[in-house]
Amino acid sequence: MPKFEYYSKNEDYNKRNENFNELLNEISIDLSNIDNSNQLEKIYSLFINLKENFVKENIIDCLYSLKHIAEFLNIKLLNNWINFELNGYNYNCSYIPQYRRFLAVYFFSDIQYSLRDDCLILDPISEILRRIENKEDYYIEIDDDECLIVSQIYDKDVNKLIVFCSNLSQIVYGIKTILSKFIWILDSKMPIKFEYQIPFEKKYIKIDISNSLNNFYGNLIYLINLMAQKTEYYNLIPFLLRKLFENLIYQIFQKALNKEHKDFYFYQQRPRSFSKLITLFNYFRNKELLEYHNGAIDDDSMQFLKLIRSKGNLAVHQLLYEINDKMINSWKKKTNNLLKNFFNILENVHKNEILIDDGERIEKIENILNN
Repeated sequence: MPKFEYYSKNEDYNKRNENFNELLNEISIDLSNIDNSNQLEKIYSLFINLKENFVKENIIDCLYSLKHIAEFLNIKLLNNWINFELNGYNYNCSYIPQYRRFLAVYFFSDIQYSLRDDCLILDPISEILRRIENKEDYYIEIDDDECLIVSQIYDKDVNKLIVFCSNLSQIVYGIKTILSKFIWILDSKMPIKFEYQIPFEKKYIKIDISNSLNNFYGNLIYLINLMAQKTEYYNLIPFLLRKLFENLIYQIFQKALNKEHKDFYFYQQRPRSFSKLITLFNYFRNKELLEYHNGAIDDDSMQFLKLIRSKGNLAVHQLLYEINDKMINSWKKKTNNLLKNFFNILENVHKNEILIDDGERIEKIENILNN
């Protein structure tokens, strides 16, 4: 049953809405005052994830990334708002965002009166996204009395109060607007490239790459090496490796696949998930891409990629997950070897080289990606 609340005390509600606006202003001030380089290093990797998931419209992942940033910076107000969005609001919250408010109208029989109420939707964003995805409407039963409270549409045939899923996008848009504001603030504080790079005695990623590839991946590799210098930052390394390999595989397909096959790696206006990219790469590695790695990317390598994906996801969603020296060091050789082969493919594969004209092979790829 969806969580609805009717609220007619406009003065009190407006006050609570003002409180929410004040909350955003206070958070903005806190974020604008970030000037500690150590803090920047801590949140940079999570900021990368926040931006990428925002582009992909992965709202829940955006909220998790921003939550970890808020925890790093000890911004309790921001953390509270994110917790409400992830877990749901309650009627006694000191603030409820405007975007969760829908207008309701009083009806006596078939006569409409100008008296208005608010209909507040309190469910967590995951429930709202699920209903939008499945085109399910919110509804509640109408009381059997003369007074009918109607929000958006009242369906007399089924005697229900209905908020159409198309209108629920108001909540998603509201959250995205706030996320956009935070990204803009953070973006103004994040360096595109680290102007000063610390010389490391020991590098976690040791391979040399060309200048053109360094423009794309040099900063991320530097950040991985930086995190590897401090034990307390180890939990960020799986996440950073995940982003590095995901971007590499995506760029390989972007360069190598014929334009007819763009939906293999870019589908419904967003990149495929890392899991799908790994699956697709595994399908091509022993045929179209074999000459570029000569079998060096084997089954063990693919299992290692899946391990990075799973550990990287865990590192993002569970901030307290501990990564120890033994785990990090056991990955070092495999990481460097796999990166060396991936960079070799990316540099040497011909543009638009891979064109699949076998109908059965295309059908098999589509089945793999759709499962």
